[in-house]
Amino acid sequence: MSKTTEEITFDQGLLDYLGRFITEHKKGAIEQVLSKRTKYLTVVLEDIFKPHNASAVIRTCDCFGL
Repeated sequence: MSKTTEEITFDQGLLDYLGRFITEHKKGAIEQVLSKRTKYLTVVLEDIFKPHNASAVIRTCDCFGL
């Protein structure tokens, strides 16, 4: 069963499976960090010399959930 939280869809079965591999303390820390995420950040790139640098920035932003 999947659930949607804001813009992200989670597969509860996958979360339950992966949750077996981390401690309750770590789960709490992850939830605390996720609750403090901001939606008010804009990444601006100017005068990009090499296109792959822009791609790297976009991938990094995606990893950080921006």
